[in-house]
Parts: sequence; C-alpha cells; structure tokens
Amino acid sequence: GRFIYSLSVYDMRIENDILTVLDAQGAQTTSNAGETRHRGVEVSAGTMITSQLRFDAAYSSSKQTYVEWVIPVSGRNVSYAGKTIEVAPHTLANLLLTYSPNVLNGGRLAVEWSQTGKYYGDPENTQTYDGFALFTLHGNYMIRNLGELFVRVTNVTDEKYAEVATYNAFNRWQYTPGTPRSVFAGLRYNWQK
Repeated sequence: GRFIYSLSVYDMRIENDILTVLDAQGAQTTSNAGETRHRGVEVSAGTMITSQLRFDAAYSSSKQTYVEWVIPVSGRNVSYAGKTIEVAPHTLANLLLTYSPNVLNGGRLAVEWSQTGKYYGDPENTQTYDGFALFTLHGNYMIRNLGELFVRVTNVTDEKYAEVATYNAFNRWQYTPGTPRSVFAGLRYNWQK
C-alpha cells in the first residue's frame, strides 16, 4: 500500500487519418492522406514517503510518424512518409510532491513540476520548438460538514511558453501563448438536503 506503479506500452496504426494542413500560401487543406503510426511507453509511480508526505512521478516517451502521407502543396504532391508528426512532443513528464498534515483536515499542500519536451513545428521536420517546464502550487483546507477552501498558483515562475507552436513557410512561427502566472482561490460548498 505504500508504493504503486503502472507501465503501458503501445503501438497503434491509423489508416485514413484526417488532418488539417496549412500549405506554403497559408491555405488550409483537410485530407485523409494516408496512414500514421504511434508508438510509445508510459510509466508512473507513487510512494508514501511518510504518513503525511507522498511523491508521484509520471513519464511518457512516444514516436508519432507518418507512414504514408501525401499532401498537395503548390500544385504538386509532397510525401511526408517517414517524417515525425509535427506538434507531437517526444516526451512528457510530471513530478508531484504532496504534504497532507492533520491540521488541514484532509486537505493538502503540493508542488508540481510538469515538462513538455521538444517537437517539430512543421511536417518537413526542419523547425523545432524546445518545449517548456512549469511549476504549479496547490493547497486546500477541508471545512468539516461545509466544504473546502482552495488555492492554486499556476506557472509560478511566470515562464513565457507556447501551448502550441507551429511553423510554415507562409506565416513562419505561430504561437498559441501559454497562460502567465495565475492565482485561483475559492470555496467549494457541499450542498446537502
């Protein structure tokens, strides 16, 4: 009961896969251009260090590739067969340290680190986005027979990052900006009849 773990391995092929592609002129094309393959391993583990302190970790490594993928670009067909699918991080990782002292009445304090690894921004695999790492703080206090007070601080270090980063010859890099440091606090009330 002090240690749990999970291990998953997968190998999946998708035929007639449908994606929207932005060509060099900026036009969007939707096509079921072929076949993709998705392989990876996911592992997670958690342990109680003491009766009040818990540590959890998760890691995922994957390879997402075009098996057969032909897209019309500027009046000619371009094959991405063998290329890595863009905007598919090779790695994801998460660490969580949780402290649950009795004084919080079943609540907890936690610090979390999450990392999104680098990935290609374009289907040609010529441009790479380096990924990002974020820290989050969580806390809650249980109010007996009433509810819960909670607080959460995301992106503690105010890291500038992109949730999604894509590249094409027409627009160059396009970023969907990530959320800056944010603080959420509130009260959850347990309504009982």
